[in-house]
Amino acid sequence: MQDRDGAKRSLLWTRLDHPGVQKIWADQGFAGRLVEWSRTILGRELEIVRKAPDQRGFQIQPKRWVIERTFSVAHCPPPPRT
Repeated sequence: MQDRDGAKRSLLWTRLDHPGVQKIWADQGFAGRLVEWSRTILGRELEIVRKAPDQRGFQIQPKRWVIERTFSVAHCPPPPRT
């Protein structure tokens, strides 16, 4: 199973749990029919964040850091302030 196949379930739960989310960013691995499915079935925009055509080697992708930061805070919240 590809990530994009499993993404439908996650996107559906995101739609149900967070109805205010209107735009979702994903990397190139999620391009294709998932974009249309998200728009048609969920009524949400799935924007594919692509690397620059001339990119060589590792570079931070636009908006990717927002996703990574969100996941890090959700899974490893900062310790309480004293």
